[in-house]
Amino acid sequence: MTSLALAPDLRVVSGAGARVLTTCVLANFMAYGTFAAFNVAVPAMSREMAGGTRAASWVLLAFLLAMSSTTMILARLSDQLGRRWFYVGGVVVYAVTSLVCAVTSSDGLLIAMRVLQGVAAAASMATSTAVIADVFSEASRPAAMGVFMSFAGASAVFGPLLGGWAVDHLGWRALFWASTVFALAALLTGWGALRHVHAPPRSRFTFDVPGSVLSVVAIVALVGGVQRLGEEDGGPVVALTGLTVFLIAGGLFVLVERRAQRPMVDLDVVTGRRAGLYVSAFGTACGLNGLLVLIPLFLQVSEGYSAAAAGAVLLPMGITMLVGAPLAALLQRWTTARSLTVWGGLSIGVAALLAAGVIAADLPRAALVPLLVVAGLGHGIYQTALSGRLMEGVEPHRRGIANGVRATLINGGNALSTAVVIGTLLLVAGQNVITRGDATGATPAFATIGLLLGVVGVLGAWAAATARTAPLEEPCPS
Repeated sequence: MTSLALAPDLRVVSGAGARVLTTCVLANFMAYGTFAAFNVAVPAMSREMAGGTRAASWVLLAFLLAMSSTTMILARLSDQLGRRWFYVGGVVVYAVTSLVCAVTSSDGLLIAMRVLQGVAAAASMATSTAVIADVFSEASRPAAMGVFMSFAGASAVFGPLLGGWAVDHLGWRALFWASTVFALAALLTGWGALRHVHAPPRSRFTFDVPGSVLSVVAIVALVGGVQRLGEEDGGPVVALTGLTVFLIAGGLFVLVERRAQRPMVDLDVVTGRRAGLYVSAFGTACGLNGLLVLIPLFLQVSEGYSAAAAGAVLLPMGITMLVGAPLAALLQRWTTARSLTVWGGLSIGVAALLAAGVIAADLPRAALVPLLVVAGLGHGIYQTALSGRLMEGVEPHRRGIANGVRATLINGGNALSTAVVIGTLLLVAGQNVITRGDATGATPAFATIGLLLGVVGVLGAWAAATARTAPLEEPCPS
């Protein structure tokens, strides 16, 4: 396994590299930061949209499904055709659709634009770490990844805080205006600098249609099915059906990719001993995002916190995410990226397990704060080290799909953990537990969910420990 002996120094980064990094950070806030902010905007949207809560939920779901199901496809295309225009095109489409979303009064048009935004976000964010890897040397790459991952993680926490203020004072459509500003800023900084990213020579274009269709069917079935888990009207049956379709389509996808001459997913990149890194990415995403959903819900439903107060509890977690990412680059003076992924992932799982204990034992709720601090620090360290490990030995024309699979698994983990937390809570504690604040039986449900998230997080750390990387020109040991 390749490891870096020296911590990188961003002072050696070129001006173009700094502009590319700034572009990636701005685009991340454009897509993920505003998406996180919409989590606190659902009640306001429900009151104003003609379709009520169902339409408001589709504003979130349409984006998530479109992004999750197209990430791998667009990542593969960026490897074949070059990353610059996919990245720039995604940001442009996101800016235009944000403007439409900000002014339209039609529920249908708004949801349709959110589908396009999901595809646009996939076009840019699916190639983000590959773009960074293209323009930074191996010596400075970990620090660059650290900066990017720190802002990426923090956007998930600060988004709801700032979004909540915007919704209260400016209205929920202000979130679309904000995403437009981020998109325009990303275009200004990245238009010229992105010329330095991977651009393969012109060759015959091939597209894996069967693999692409099967991947979309599998992801939509899984995420869409699990989203219905907590509904009384046949929700569990729909979820089970979605899981069945996912398993069938997923199995067919693997068979098709193994036989395809030019597969959408280069299985050499994601199989063998490297597979543990991708399993780990999914597990830790479930653990961390599950905490981000679980803790605010618990504080509001069982403890009577306001939405703003519950969101404020997450603030220390966001700060430690910012600290953890550059700290990972510094720690590589004395240890390896493998150790950092293991310990960073383990901190997320252990924090979730201890949070379940705090809830079950009815301990002071202030005890949750240091656990969130540990999880945030671990996440910042983990994501930075994981991004570096995934790029070890990966050739430039394969980096897009390597990051695309990672992004798909993280997005899938985020979607599944959100659906499982809410769906399990509704099934165990009743349909009124969130909407009417009926907390009867909620505390044991919260503790059980925390335990499940902790186990998944620990398994993610174990998967990171088993993974090995080697140059893909050589077979990875298995």
